[in-house]
Amino acid sequence: MCLVIQLSSCIKELDVTIPSIPQKVVINSLFCPDSILKIHVSLSEGVENEIQIVENAQIRLYENDIFLQNVSYLSKGWYSSNYHPKAGMKYKIEINVEGFDMVTAESSIPENASILSFTCDLIENLNQNSPANSLTKLVFDDVGLDKNYYEFSTFVLIPGDNIVEFMEIGSAIQTDLSLKLDSDLEFNPKTFYFSDELFHNSEKTLLLNGLGWTNINPVNNEIENGIFSALFKILSSEYYNFRKSWTKHVYNQNTDIHNDNPIVLLFKGDPIEMYTNVNGGYGIFAGYNQQSKEVTYIP
Repeated sequence: MCLVIQLSSCIKELDVTIPSIPQKVVINSLFCPDSILKIHVSLSEGVENEIQIVENAQIRLYENDIFLQNVSYLSKGWYSSNYHPKAGMKYKIEINVEGFDMVTAESSIPENASILSFTCDLIENLNQNSPANSLTKLVFDDVGLDKNYYEFSTFVLIPGDNIVEFMEIGSAIQTDLSLKLDSDLEFNPKTFYFSDELFHNSEKTLLLNGLGWTNINPVNNEIENGIFSALFKILSSEYYNFRKSWTKHVYNQNTDIHNDNPIVLLFKGDPIEMYTNVNGGYGIFAGYNQQSKEVTYIP
């Protein structure tokens, strides 16, 4: 492959040999008890090719190593079971695609942690639509002998429209030691993920500054606290490791200029090897559990 890079009035030709990578089956599935288990199947391609979906895969689903069902094809590379996976169970898939070796992957769904409270203390109320000096606390119980992994984000439910809008929390002040240890903050994560390394098998208070705010109600002109909720996930180790590698990958591919220039994107940032738990192929098959909790303001 010959790449031409133009800087000012200079043109330099580079002969770059990109090694060919054996084509393999790629699967993508993040699953939880809230919905039926779905799997996307495709084939790996070079950087210049479009995704090649697979429409004739044979997929067998197992629960705790006991055969559960064959997973049926929907459309656009998606396959769907008619089954809601359960917390505390391990799931395994076997995928056969003609012309390729069998692909396998497994993961489990952890039991939800017990949220004790989600509160916000508006230390200083500012003007309309201005951020407030606030302290937000999510208190929960970390239980079990195994290491646990978590992910935290916040969202607002728009009244009347039933639309969930996720809040930008990257600008929140991260004072919590667990976030500083695990969340790869230097890569600007869109959500905060962390392990229980610093609080294993005990009560944990997750601390964040700058999430609360006040609004003026246009109907009665009264000052009201902004209502938002926490989306709190407990993750399998597979989901956690994938989330970390994905955050670094997205950060390294991001740039403020020349987003439409493949040359810039090709040579920008350090290469990141994406985590996969797929045997015989690529991709991710990972379980998680989640719950939401609306904030309570402290008077």
